[in-house]
Amino acid sequence: MTENIEEIEDIEDIETEKEKIKEEIKEKEDEIKRLEDEEDEQAYKEYDEWLNDINEPYNIGEMEFLPSQILKCCDEIAYRVGYLDFIDYKIEELQEQIDELKEELKELEN
Repeated sequence: MTENIEEIEDIEDIETEKEKIKEEIKEKEDEIKRLEDEEDEQAYKEYDEWLNDINEPYNIGEMEFLPSQILKCCDEIAYRVGYLDFIDYKIEELQEQIDELKEELKELEN
């Protein structure tokens, strides 16, 4: 009898874990959809933050310019190409995470 109760609890734990993984997969898929939307302001903000984090601001006299501002104003094409590369990298990273989660899910289902 005790073994049956433990098996039931294990099954419930497995089902709970499967649901968590499915929800995480859905969230990552939704994030990919958001990133693929070329008008997504949040994605542009993330790119600008990334550019500003990896580069120093530029000072002219008392004025300070952020790297994202400089690139956007001086070379819109380079800014756009960099943005698209950034998005591709983020999507690829999310897809790898989804694949890992699907593998975990597959193991739980067996």
